[in-house]
Amino acid sequence: MSFSRVHVRSLSIANRVTILKLGLKDRSPVVKAVVQEKLIPSWITAMEGSLFNLLRGLDVEGCSDIAKQVLEVWFKTLNYKEVTSQLEMGAENLLAIEIIKPETALY
Repeated sequence: MSFSRVHVRSLSIANRVTILKLGLKDRSPVVKAVVQEKLIPSWITAMEGSLFNLLRGLDVEGCSDIAKQVLEVWFKTLNYKEVTSQLEMGAENLLAIEIIKPETALY
């Protein structure tokens, strides 16, 4: 199944959020699975492979509920090292205040 006909960046934030909300709350387990296993990963890939870019494209501050759901879905596919490797941590395993943005804080 291909999701490449419409690039995620060509959709408005409202459209992205609506698609994810409807897909993740659908009654059909098949629809939920497609959103979780195909759509979200393909959108991350389309956003230069960056979960943070996708979160930014969902307006974390205005739509934190759907952003949290996307994170929960994505975290299920990663192990601890993969999750922490996405963050630029200092020597004390802390984030520098300069890099903390809404999407980083939610992550």
